[in-house]
Amino acid sequence: MGLAGLAFALLGAEVLLTDVKEVLPLLRRNYENNVSPAALKASGSDSHLSSCGGVTVAELDWSQPQHYSYLRPPTFDYILAADCIYHETLLRHLYRVMLAVTTERSTVIIANERRSESVQDAFMQLFSHSFTFKKVPLAKQDPDYSHPAIELYILRKKKGASDANLAAVEAKEAADQAAEAATGLGDVQQLADALPQLSTEPAQQQQQQQPQLQSGQQPQIVRCKQQI
Repeated sequence: MGLAGLAFALLGAEVLLTDVKEVLPLLRRNYENNVSPAALKASGSDSHLSSCGGVTVAELDWSQPQHYSYLRPPTFDYILAADCIYHETLLRHLYRVMLAVTTERSTVIIANERRSESVQDAFMQLFSHSFTFKKVPLAKQDPDYSHPAIELYILRKKKGASDANLAAVEAKEAADQAAEAATGLGDVQQLADALPQLSTEPAQQQQQQQPQLQSGQQPQIVRCKQQI
């Protein structure tokens, strides 16, 4: 948890480690046990003390803009996203976060396990509006730390990128839902208008089907004996 960010800190980068609230204690523990000044001294890595960058641990829920609205470019030169592409409903939130914390000079590195083709397609389709994609071939990855199921992408923000395309998609979805709801209400109204007619039609049909007796004619009653 946070391994890539901690490695960047050892190289001298100022690092912000983020995750959801429930995971923050583990993230802080990994920092304190590995890269904090106390941990470096205890491990005999005094040489890293002067060159190691600072590490901050913060909560980041992609669906909560207040968690990232204070982060303004050019804060981040590199964004490392590990195992973040896994559910289609979360992609739009991640997309907005990426747009908010990057500039055209930022480099986004995404390491992801391909779990679902539909999620992968949705990710590529959405992010390609605002970012260029470069997939790192497996042959160029470290043979000891790579796997065919893990894919690496390098993204860069396009000039003039914004969430306008996503806003347009969401506006169309809202319009379609409203139209569908209106159609449903129309069907209900048609059914309601037809109910009085439906309630009288069987009685009218029954009256039409009853035989008309001539004057003085008695109805015939037929008795059947049940044979046992």
